[in-house]
Amino acid sequence: MPRPTALRRILFAALGVFLAGAVVVAVRAQKISNRLSQVASNEPFVDATSWKVASLRELPLILPDSVQELGRVAWEGVGSPIAFDAKDSRDKKFDVYLVAPEGGVAECLTCEVPWLAGRNVGNPAWGPDGRFLLLQIENQTAIPEDLELSPLIADPSYPGFGLSSSLWVYDSARGDFHLLFEIDGDNGWGTLHPHFSHDGRQITWTRVTSDVGCLGSMQVMVGDFLSEPAPRLQNIRGLQSAASGPGSFFETQDFRSGEILTACAPVPDQQHHFMDLCRLDSHTDRLTRLTDRSGMAGETGAWEEHAKYIGDSEVLFVSSRGYPNPVESCDMRSASFMKWLKTDLYVADARTPGAAAERLTFWNEPDHPDFCDCGNALASDFSWNQQRSAAVVFVQFLNWPRYLPIPVGFDARYYILELDRLPERPDQSSKLTGR
Repeated sequence: MPRPTALRRILFAALGVFLAGAVVVAVRAQKISNRLSQVASNEPFVDATSWKVASLRELPLILPDSVQELGRVAWEGVGSPIAFDAKDSRDKKFDVYLVAPEGGVAECLTCEVPWLAGRNVGNPAWGPDGRFLLLQIENQTAIPEDLELSPLIADPSYPGFGLSSSLWVYDSARGDFHLLFEIDGDNGWGTLHPHFSHDGRQITWTRVTSDVGCLGSMQVMVGDFLSEPAPRLQNIRGLQSAASGPGSFFETQDFRSGEILTACAPVPDQQHHFMDLCRLDSHTDRLTRLTDRSGMAGETGAWEEHAKYIGDSEVLFVSSRGYPNPVESCDMRSASFMKWLKTDLYVADARTPGAAAERLTFWNEPDHPDFCDCGNALASDFSWNQQRSAAVVFVQFLNWPRYLPIPVGFDARYYILELDRLPERPDQSSKLTGR
């Protein structure tokens, strides 16, 4: 039998071998992860539209020290400041801030409102006249829900999920808040992505209706907006498209002339982390797919959302096309698909479903001057100014090694994107699908 001293030596030697082996495995895994995070797009870059980037610059912000995380943005109103939501490190809740389009000191709109203390306020969206600001606000009492979310999402009412949240509007002329549609548990579980129509007469939003599906079941809602004698909605109805029902996925993104742009999953059994852009007619409930990135029936899967009209026919949107995601199942418990998600901005002609999309930003493209070299860049939201001449873009930078269950680094910034429009050419009508 070995003596105690000899036994300790053996144990220390074994521990040293184990640690050395673990270091070798970790270094190798990190190299593989780095290589995978720096893979160039596998889709060709096409010159498909007349829109070109004139400038792209970071929006300088002066924020309170307590701000921990930036979020969603709004800039649509005439003369309106940029509105955005941001998380406070003290109570871990989001508030809405306002800042001038050129940046500078951000002022909190909701931090000092007593009845909003300890509640998430987010997903702002201006009306076209710059007076009214839509908000989703966490209810005072949480609604019981059974969604299995990732540990990364500690609070299901945070603005990106909107559970136990209702639709409100802030009147900047009078400085008060008005409830437009209350979620009470019987009529739904949450509220997401409200938007005014371009003429300001209607509002659309997403209502979370159940826990069926990876991200829950959702329905597109529409109501007529009246501002006097007090802001309110009437003629509220849920749209019933062919893709509606249990497990349906919709996120409303723009609303013009009766047509709602939405991210959707219209193909049977389509996973929610592979989504298309769709156009939904608010009068007839007719749904039209604009992209074919379902990951089903031979279509390449991609994350496509946050579409907004620019000009008469084109849409600017966010897409992960070109960066394949090997995770086939959308599982929010692990959120493993997020390890592979990379998104940039694209523009395409919305008149022709499947039209070629032109890439405008390159945060994820190695050897490009804008390459983030951060792991994953996620263009996560954007909003035009009223003239549609510039947009504020919300970008998250995520360092999530493929071999780890959680990210090891996170940052978020806002950018101002300005576009120029060149004379159209006859050949700018090509088609590039996901097949």
